[in-house]
Amino acid sequence: MSEVAVEAATPELRFRLLGAWHPVLLNDLDSGPLVADFVDEVFGRRDEDSTLRALTRRDLTEAVASARALHAKAMFLMTELRPGTPLPVTLTVFEQPDLRMSPAIGVSPQAVVATLEKVFTELQRPHLDTAHRLQIPGSAILRLHSIEEQKLAHEEDLREAPEELAAEAGAVSIRRLSADYWYTVPGSKQVLLVNLSTPVGDIPHVLLGFFDSIVEASYFELPAAPSGASAEA
Repeated sequence: MSEVAVEAATPELRFRLLGAWHPVLLNDLDSGPLVADFVDEVFGRRDEDSTLRALTRRDLTEAVASARALHAKAMFLMTELRPGTPLPVTLTVFEQPDLRMSPAIGVSPQAVVATLEKVFTELQRPHLDTAHRLQIPGSAILRLHSIEEQKLAHEEDLREAPEELAAEAGAVSIRRLSADYWYTVPGSKQVLLVNLSTPVGDIPHVLLGFFDSIVEASYFELPAAPSGASAEA
């Protein structure tokens, strides 16, 4: 198990991560070829992983572009759940400084997340019918998820392929699973967005359970009490 920290406003959000995870340096991966090189480096070049590498290159290229555009705080890529079990998963953390709740609701996590869900309802945010709540100490979390059918290969990737192979590859679809976790930040009306996604979402309920376990194992590291202060409330 590895542990990674994401510096948010305050406090700091930490993840306990099972599997093989790699930090994605968003400022360095500013082109498709650089993303492809990174995927080859962390996945290796085994023939049996070639399809997963191709899916991950495409998925991560899009995820990095979105993360850079939205000024994500951090991104991590999982390549293996355990040795010999490849599973590409991307974890991205976004701050939402412009999304704060009304001062009238206070800072109770349940009140903040209920107001957030109400706002999403009024805005008719997509996938609200999938809303599910989780909780960790000091934070209530709203999860929304989507499953998107995608072609295994884009048309432009198949232009130079033999006609029979192009037709076969063009007919194959994959299911991309993406889950947004909206965390309330302890002691504030601020929220933090964590996205978990995978291009191999054929068993979404199992993968959502895995995503939930990552979120439920995360925690906010609260600032240490001032020296000499009582530890009791």
